[in-house]
Amino acid sequence: GIHTMGSPTTLTLTSTAPDISKCQVSGLQRAHVKGERGDFIITFRDAFGNPSVQTPAFRATFRAGVQLTAPGVKMNERAKTDELEFQGKWVDEHCDGAVRGVYQISYVPSAHGAFALHVWVDSTTKEDGRVMAEDSPFEFGVHANASDNARLVTEDVVDRMGVAAGDYKVTRELFEDVQRQWGECTIDAFASAATAMLPTFWTLNHVDGSAGVNAFEQKWKYGERVWAHPPLEVLGELATLLQHKDRESEVIVCAPNRPSSDWFFKISKMADKKKKYMAGKLVKVADDAPPRIAEW
Repeated sequence: GIHTMGSPTTLTLTSTAPDISKCQVSGLQRAHVKGERGDFIITFRDAFGNPSVQTPAFRATFRAGVQLTAPGVKMNERAKTDELEFQGKWVDEHCDGAVRGVYQISYVPSAHGAFALHVWVDSTTKEDGRVMAEDSPFEFGVHANASDNARLVTEDVVDRMGVAAGDYKVTRELFEDVQRQWGECTIDAFASAATAMLPTFWTLNHVDGSAGVNAFEQKWKYGERVWAHPPLEVLGELATLLQHKDRESEVIVCAPNRPSSDWFFKISKMADKKKKYMAGKLVKVADDAPPRIAEW
């Protein structure tokens, strides 16, 4: 045959049906600062991996979600309250005469430490309603801001009005190092008014400011990150509590290195990660605190 004028010509075929199982996240920074805005975008592909154009109807019904957890911790798919607040908007990109959109998400981390960012798109057909973005979750770190850093250099101050018998505590420097690695804790489970490392704490007996009495009688709820630095004599009881199915919170345990102890074996077996600190990280608070804590 004979080609007509303009033949051959180039055709550009563009999909208008995004496959949400192929949504991709890009532009995510792996290092953030607490309290400062972070951004990333969600891009769209069709079932064959080609760039996709989103129809007005698709955009009108599109919903995305974001949740932060500690690294290695599964996302709670039922708890809406655990979702990270964010602002989302469509941003159009012009390419080869077509307008392709990306969905931009902006969020502000409110805690510092190591985190995993879970990103998903709501589905109207999938039973659980959520389709995870490719390669989700994404691990990243959030650094302390200037206000947090100022607290790191302050000396440990002991409130003598709240001292309980035998009181001692870890240094603020150690505690902040723990939070940088595993995320900000929400509750100090075994505290006195003088040793509490957090605004929310539980005590053995009722004192002003305590959020609860006796850590073993409290609810260790999902979404909490509990700081557990108990007296030696209750470490066995703590190991049993950690094994119980009703314990849903994440727990960071601070305890002596005693490999021959039964509680040490149980807690170590449950631990995702461990870190050993050298002696000299404990502060004597009460006059009758263990005499050798400087060597622990």
